[in-house]
Amino acid sequence: MQRLKVTLKLLGMACAALCLGATFTWTGEGLDYDWDTCDNWAAVGIPPQCYPSTESDDAAIPYTEGGWTINLIEEQIEDLTIQGSVDFYPASTPALRTLWVESLTIDAGSADTVVTISSDARITTGEEAP
Repeated sequence: MQRLKVTLKLLGMACAALCLGATFTWTGEGLDYDWDTCDNWAAVGIPPQCYPSTESDDAAIPYTEGGWTINLIEEQIEDLTIQGSVDFYPASTPALRTLWVESLTIDAGSADTVVTISSDARITTGEEAP
């Protein structure tokens, strides 16, 4: 019985690390513009991965002068907040790439220009393969 309690406790701790999403902020400090490049993201806490890639992760892309360019991969996350301008491209062409988000917030910098789309928003780049 004691062994079962220890196993369940360890399982609960593992789930806490994996089941709860992490919060990521785009830094663009990687050598490329790819979504899945770890150096392009800063994370709060110690997430199990180095970029937003689970359905419970949140991501923020902060404002920068001139905007960002980000190459998407096929991914699904919880929430995405974009402040300012972002140009999304597929990580490889001519493949179609979609970022699925539960909630998408676009904040252009003032209270009058905040748009939030809830319940399965998506950002799609690229073209359908022939």
